[in-house]
Amino acid sequence: MTGGRLLADVGNAQWDELTGEVAELVLSPDPAHDDYVSVLEWVVTTTADVIASAMGQETGPAEFAIHVMNPDGSAVPAETLPGPAGSVWAAVLDVLDGEPEQMHRHLESVAQSTKREEQAQVLLDSVVWLDRVLTVSAPDDLSALPG
Repeated sequence: MTGGRLLADVGNAQWDELTGEVAELVLSPDPAHDDYVSVLEWVVTTTADVIASAMGQETGPAEFAIHVMNPDGSAVPAETLPGPAGSVWAAVLDVLDGEPEQMHRHLESVAQSTKREEQAQVLLDSVVWLDRVLTVSAPDDLSALPG
């Protein structure tokens, strides 16, 4: 699984391997190669699963709000972030809300409306975010995730 390999690269700080694998994924014309959107969907659904697990089973979909902390300490609702980053976080919220079709629309928009360099950056950022979410130990820590 490419997503798992990318996550392992982040966890092991293997940045050269990570960027090479992402570039290969974004630039590959080979139809047998893992599809960019499929890998991004894996990262998004895994991120949502980790958040849901950390929040506990009793939390309903309408109770999720994800905020990204800016370097200045201000919090921004993740789905209001501009461009592809906002679409990715909106897709995470779609998964948490049980809306897989809406998740697919958000991620397809990233794949269709961004340049390859932006696609690579979105995937890199998303895998780093997933790694960070995995290191959070308690629900209170989720609000402290940096952007």
